[in-house]
Amino acid sequence: GSIVGYMGEKVMKVPEATYIDPVAYGSNIIAKGSEAAGIIAGAGNLKGFWSKDQFANYNELEGQGAFTGAVGIGKDSFASVDYIEARTDGHETSAFEVDAKAKGAKSAVVAAGAGRFNRNVGFGFGPGSFFSYGIFDLQGAIAGATAIGDDSKAKASWVGAITDGVNTSAIGEDLMAESDGFAAVGAGAGSLYLNHGLMQSPFFSGSTDNLGIEGAIA
Repeated sequence: GSIVGYMGEKVMKVPEATYIDPVAYGSNIIAKGSEAAGIIAGAGNLKGFWSKDQFANYNELEGQGAFTGAVGIGKDSFASVDYIEARTDGHETSAFEVDAKAKGAKSAVVAAGAGRFNRNVGFGFGPGSFFSYGIFDLQGAIAGATAIGDDSKAKASWVGAITDGVNTSAIGEDLMAESDGFAAVGAGAGSLYLNHGLMQSPFFSGSTDNLGIEGAIA
């Protein structure tokens, strides 16, 4: 196979901030292969917090990520983008591509997605008492065009996804999918929230459980 175009990466220091902003990008990229061809960009970050003393332990882990790309699978596969970029600064993670195209004898996909998660757990004890809790929060979104079957083709004038730790979204413009088998364009988003707590003491004993699920598809 072969790939041509301009690709690069850079790390920028944000003025008056303690974080950096790594960026991966490329322009006018074309990939060709006898069995598969793809152009993909992604970014993400992961951070955690741990604390403990003689009576309690706390642990929090948070991560987010985003990807975008064009992939063709099968004989004489082809993928191209005019521009592609992925970046994260520890607070916001995004990825997008412009004028993305993919072609393959078996399948072709042009898509972008983003997601985030947060896990927070802790437990502690004292004279005659005990407590524990666990919180898990997950979000995700994806948009794109997918074709499966002979002579598959997919393209988008623009497709991207972003998450900022609070909201997660994915958007596509002028999406197209074509195949002799299955072809679809669309977008979807969803979230999951779990919360469990337990407390026991000489004066009180109880537990709580919460579950929240949301989703949308177009």
